Amino acid sequence: MNRLFSKWWQKKSGGARLLFGVLGVCVVVGIWYGYREWKEARDFVPQDFNTFMEVPRTDREVANYTKFMEQAYRNDVYGGATPEETLKLFTDALKAGDTELAAKYFVVEKQVGRKEVFDNWKKIDRLEFVASSLTHYGKTAYPLENNAQINLIIDNKPSVTVFLVKNTQTNKWKIESL
Repeated sequence: MNRLFSKWWQKKSGGARLLFGVLGVCVVVGIWYGYREWKEARDFVPQDFNTFMEVPRTDREVANYTKFMEQAYRNDVYGGATPEETLKLFTDALKAGDTELAAKYFVVEKQVGRKEVFDNWKKIDRLEFVASSLTHYGKTAYPLENNAQINLIIDNKPSVTVFLVKNTQTNKWKIESL
């Protein structure tokens, strides 16, 4: 086999050898580039755009951030069909002690930070208290398209407002802030 390849290679002109060399380099560069893109996607942690931009970024990094965030929103299936359903799913996750699931009801870029907060609440045994305070709320307001506000009622008074946004990629409502 090796001898057959050697004879075949010797018959090729210099131009054909150059072409095979260039093709070989292209394959190696393509594999390297693909690995680099895969590694960036694997290591990507969604974060708030303002936080991301605190460090000077290249145009390529901003483009990759945008691409990865769009993909994260496209793949995010957590949330309810209505703002109220999302709030209920969130409180149910807190009551169950599932901090990872509870964090997934927040917008993608806030999920990591919220999970850390919920883990701390769990350590000090505050999840049930927080969940129970989220069960009484007034009428949902829709100040803008794909935005909602729910006022929580504590001691018969509006006290805290939950802001939600609709993920237009999946039509699921996500908690923006609480």
